[in-house]
Amino acid sequence: MGLKINLYRRFAGLGAAALLGGAQFIAAHTLIAVNDPSRQQAQATTVQTTILEAVFITPTPTPMPFTVQVPFEGKPRLTSYFDHNTPNYRRNGQVVIYTGDSSFDCDPYCYDGHSGLDYGMVVGTPLFAAANGTVIKAMQLSTGYGIHVVVKHDNNYHTLYGHMSEISVRVGQTVKAGDIIGSSGNTGNSSGPHLHFGIYRTTNSSSVPNETYATDPFGWRNKTTPDPLINFPTTGKGTAATCLWRSDDKDFYHCNDVLIEDSGLQAAVLTGAWLQSPVGLDGSHYISNAENIEDAAHADWAVVITQSGLYQIDAFIPSRNATTRQAKYRIYTGNNIWQEVLLDQLPYNDEWVSLGNYELPVGNSHVWLSANTGEPANKTRVAADAIRFRRLGAASLPKPSPSITPTAIITPSVTPTAKATITPTATPTITRLNLPLLINPVQP
Repeated sequence: MGLKINLYRRFAGLGAAALLGGAQFIAAHTLIAVNDPSRQQAQATTVQTTILEAVFITPTPTPMPFTVQVPFEGKPRLTSYFDHNTPNYRRNGQVVIYTGDSSFDCDPYCYDGHSGLDYGMVVGTPLFAAANGTVIKAMQLSTGYGIHVVVKHDNNYHTLYGHMSEISVRVGQTVKAGDIIGSSGNTGNSSGPHLHFGIYRTTNSSSVPNETYATDPFGWRNKTTPDPLINFPTTGKGTAATCLWRSDDKDFYHCNDVLIEDSGLQAAVLTGAWLQSPVGLDGSHYISNAENIEDAAHADWAVVITQSGLYQIDAFIPSRNATTRQAKYRIYTGNNIWQEVLLDQLPYNDEWVSLGNYELPVGNSHVWLSANTGEPANKTRVAADAIRFRRLGAASLPKPSPSITPTAIITPSVTPTAKATITPTATPTITRLNLPLLINPVQP
């Protein structure tokens, strides 16, 4: 006669817990009532079929941020920066580094068109994988990057280790961060023993190294102007660099570091007689003769702290001219409290030296260096280079006393080596007004 179908679906959810657990169950109940007049006994019969469907919806995992660690031990000097302007080895007369500072080629930043980071190191220095990955190239060339290795990582990142002397891995080999991949060298187009460390992001692994995909692990730390990489290689179609350093408290580099240089966009204010010397973290530092007078020359590195917490403060000591045995640093920790540290600069050569850990509140903070060392006048020199603020995650460390602590004297454990004195090439006397300087810390 006819078939009458009553159909409905009922969805029974399993609640938020199941959804958050990664699977969503949908219960579908279908009720079919069959009424056949030709069969009186079946008129009251209801056939119910229940179908349970389990539909698993797997959430798309959020990719873990890709990070790298430095591929070496020790503290080799960074000799050439990544050029954010045109990192394709085509020279246009200008170098732009991650802070936004720019200069003519190697004046002081090297070098125009550079697509990676160069670290000066002796031939044979062990090199390590910067992150977990798979070796996709192990090349023995006499030109270009010479003997070099390329490792493919998550999120389409690749790392390049150039100008090596020896390779210790093979293509297809899986490596973990910190595994030895070979030794540094001076092969290919190299002007001296060093490591060229490059990072690329592309889905086309076979093209690496292709400078079109090069990026800077320091990211872009200038908050007032956009990264020029957004216009490389085509205007408006590039990608700004993101800081990729692993950023453990003990690491050589940290994405939270706030760096105040001796010159440039974010720089110290110098008062009194200072001479500029062409050696230092950014290619220069300032020096002043040590004196024993109150109104001696001084330098002030100022920063605005936007997150209170425990900060490690470091001073970069250049390999030249820093001969004072008791450089006097003062750190402002808020509430009109200054803490003083005496540092023997002589033993250090182009390296960061800790001035201690300090609990800093939100607001202005300063590191102040005086040429008034108490030493005989004009016998030694005080060097002023960069200061680094690093916010630490170790909140359990004890807070400094609310009052001024006794003077700390940092005595190096290494034997001092003689430092050469470079005759400055800049104007003999530089006097700058002590104007307020506000610098925003780099956010992670």
